[in-house]
Amino acid sequence: MPIQFRCPSCRQPIEIDDAFGGQAVGCPFCQKVVTAPTASEPEAAAFMPSAAAPPSTSVELGYPAAVSQPRPNWPASAGLVAAGVVVVAVGILFVLSASLASRIKGIETSEGQSELIKQLQSHPAVLPLSIVTLIADLSGLVLSIIGLRPGYQGRKWQAAIGLTICGLLIIVQCLGVVQGLSRQAVGG
Repeated sequence: MPIQFRCPSCRQPIEIDDAFGGQAVGCPFCQKVVTAPTASEPEAAAFMPSAAAPPSTSVELGYPAAVSQPRPNWPASAGLVAAGVVVVAVGILFVLSASLASRIKGIETSEGQSELIKQLQSHPAVLPLSIVTLIADLSGLVLSIIGLRPGYQGRKWQAAIGLTICGLLIIVQCLGVVQGLSRQAVGG
């Protein structure tokens, strides 16, 4: 037997199947999601058309509400993980640079620094680490930006941290490229 009640928002009569009693349903008039009673309300039943009433009076049927769950913010977490990978790769590059620098005499001179750059460029681990850093940096930046979008719920702080770390390291990488190009222009 159908359940008849009035929408608490717009006060229009609604009729739903008894299987939806006690559940969230959508009002066909105001589109609000309301909780349906488990039994018909007496005052609403008085305004509903009876079987003998002419078909000119129409009553809208309620429909089950599509309750949407917020999407989990996996891009924010992935952006933070990518930022962590970038930090580890950059740390390894710094340790490698310090290790090579300790073997060069006169590192504070421009010749010593040029020697360090040559050794770093010829070291077999530098190119793969640089590629990993660049890929993780760009993907972390993109994922963090996606994680800050309104469609994702929660973990915005992870996206903000990932965006900050990846953004700063991309700026540092760009400045390093500009510095290297200016050194080549002055030296050559």
